Amino acid sequence: MNKPEEQSTQLERRARQLFDESVATLDARTLSHLNQARHTAIEAAHKQRVVMPRWLIPAGSMAALMLSAVVTFQYLKVYSHSDSRDTGTQTVTAMEDMEIIASNEELDLLQDVDFYEWLDTADAAESESG
Repeated sequence: MNKPEEQSTQLERRARQLFDESVATLDARTLSHLNQARHTAIEAAHKQRVVMPRWLIPAGSMAALMLSAVVTFQYLKVYSHSDSRDTGTQTVTAMEDMEIIASNEELDLLQDVDFYEWLDTADAAESESG
């Protein structure tokens, strides 16, 4: 053994020896009080301990997994059944908007964006109908 471990072992032995000597010199009344306090502490610890059924953790995990599966399924269901033309139109519109913003031209046309959006929708509806 090297010196720190040897010193630690000697310290532990000495501490144990002093503890045993101090316990041996205690009177019966003090030992009884210590024993009662120990039993009271053990009882309190057992009363406060919450016992969970063993099946609760796997059941909770399964419920969380099912919830995430349902949410994912609903998300995929909603977005897979959307009209493909709408998605394409939205993508084209977004790209056109980015081109306008990225260009160095004046942005006076952006003052009446709602009107131009309505005009674009009206033109698209007119071209589909006739």
